[in-house]
Amino acid sequence: MPPLIALSRPFRLVSVLALFLSIVVILPQTARSESAVVADLVSRAKALKLAESKEWLRLLHYEKRFDLVDRRSLIDDPKFFLSPTGARDPEAELAATLASFLEPAPPESTEDYQHPQCQFVARFHFLKTKLAITEGEIPTQPCPRFDKWIHELDPGSLTLIYPANYLNNPASMYGHTLLRVDPASYGTPGAILGYGIGYTAAVNYSEGLLFAVKGIFGGYKGFFTILPYYVQVGRYGDIEHRDIWEYRLSLSREESVRLLEHLWELREMMTDYYFFDENCSYLLLALLEVGRPELELTESFPLWTIPTDTVKVVLEQKGLVVDRQYRPSISSVIEARSKKTTPEVRSVAKELRSKLGASEKSHLKELSIDQQAAALDLATDLVQLDPGSDDAQRKKNEEHRFELLRERRDLPLLPPVQISEPAPPEAGHGSQRLSYKLGREGSRGFEELEYRPAYHDQLDNPVGFTSGAEVEFFRLAFRHPEEQEFQLQRFTPVEIFSLSPRTEFSRSLSWRLDFGAVRRHIGSETSPAPYFEGGGGLAWNLGPAVTTYGLVEASAEVSEGYRDNYTIGGGARLGLRVALTDHLRFLAEGLARRYALGEDHSRFSLSGAFQLDLGKNLALRAGIARTAEVHETHNEPSITLEGYF
Repeated sequence: MPPLIALSRPFRLVSVLALFLSIVVILPQTARSESAVVADLVSRAKALKLAESKEWLRLLHYEKRFDLVDRRSLIDDPKFFLSPTGARDPEAELAATLASFLEPAPPESTEDYQHPQCQFVARFHFLKTKLAITEGEIPTQPCPRFDKWIHELDPGSLTLIYPANYLNNPASMYGHTLLRVDPASYGTPGAILGYGIGYTAAVNYSEGLLFAVKGIFGGYKGFFTILPYYVQVGRYGDIEHRDIWEYRLSLSREESVRLLEHLWELREMMTDYYFFDENCSYLLLALLEVGRPELELTESFPLWTIPTDTVKVVLEQKGLVVDRQYRPSISSVIEARSKKTTPEVRSVAKELRSKLGASEKSHLKELSIDQQAAALDLATDLVQLDPGSDDAQRKKNEEHRFELLRERRDLPLLPPVQISEPAPPEAGHGSQRLSYKLGREGSRGFEELEYRPAYHDQLDNPVGFTSGAEVEFFRLAFRHPEEQEFQLQRFTPVEIFSLSPRTEFSRSLSWRLDFGAVRRHIGSETSPAPYFEGGGGLAWNLGPAVTTYGLVEASAEVSEGYRDNYTIGGGARLGLRVALTDHLRFLAEGLARRYALGEDHSRFSLSGAFQLDLGKNLALRAGIARTAEVHETHNEPSITLEGYF
């Protein structure tokens, strides 16, 4: 019999008791050991002032923007913090983070569970490096989900992407930015196979005016998305017809990985989205500051963030942008193709676009071989221009497109279409404008001071902006008439004018929306009148420099000067815009309205204005307007000096 089995029962009882006592003694010692490790690491962190370091503050997005007394994080999701006071206390969050890294891994991993080292991988790598943490102090936990994710992204470098503004999406009215992860294994030519990182809002476009109010005051939640870049090119360039500029950045692989580690920490976090400040562009700048901590990007935007301005700030960072590429939208490609073809080719292309089997029913075979190839190229792009509004139509259009490509494959290749790059967004004037106006209202002179935070109107210098896109936010004007005090002349929270001229291939509509408050002439007095107006219509290019338009509009105003304090009506707006030279433009506009509800009256106005560019950010505007409203007619000539910054 083995000796162990031969032991007496009392001896075995003593052995079990000794083992139990040793466990009881060892467990508190282990707990004390872990507490001692955390205490030692926190002490080392305090000695290095890590909680106040730029890297840690940026990993937690602590800022003093509107709360100048106390610092707080821009991230609103409580899951992002390990300390109850972590949103405002970087030191408490650092201590809680270190303690969490010592948590034991569960005996069996689950799909949803991630160890804190894996959930906050950027924090772990930062603290491990700065504090020289050893395996004996904090054992490194395996992170298979993160490892698989970063391996699939294969980051080699990063590119800042700017799709031009798109007025049919209120969240992108003044442009958009995203980051592209360029795979190391493909190099620059394979960038289309990379992934695009965006920050977007979970919005409900059907909420009408409430949509704008919630967007301005943070009523929506924002979150990060990461999608294949070719999908995003299809959305922005083909569906929304937006030209795209790509700015390749000089971030190294190490810096790119650091940025993506932090994106992993944010991937499931929600935060309040504000259209004007904490928007797509601002949060991406914050990501870049994590990747390269010495960058100073977000501090340039204390109140609001406009995507074109973020592009300019990135370009101002010495050595950050190493290359710029232009990716034309499908509408730009079609415009370039159509200019290189004859009317006969364009006519056949429109026939080919119309329906399946169109090649047999068109005049295609009447063209030369090269003309047939050109017509099929153009027709393929035209089908892609309008992918369809539902799944059935999209499927039908895709079948049609493949049919055209099959017809095209037996024809010779044509020289690639040369598409001239328009002026990039950084070439445009500053988004803010300060104006000083001198003029006469009837027989009385006045001076007027106006400030517009954002960002472009029909007479402003069009270089670097989408043609025909007018977007103005929070325009505020104070007027000082002779022998009177300064008074509010106009406040316009939002004015949008999408001027989309119809072409041979496009039947787009133009539309306008404007609301705010303006001082109106009501009888012999002026009175402030809150208003809301808007409508739609058509526009045409009469030549390369001449655009005309006509819109039908509805209008409503409220004022104590009106009978029953309101008036509602509608009418028409006609306009003509002419680019006389590269630096001189003319805009004439006529307005006729009939108000039948509330105050019964008519309003007619005719205006004309010239703007002369004195430089990229300086202009002189002169004009005259004649208005008849509520039985009062007055003329208003004026001259305005406008500075952009």
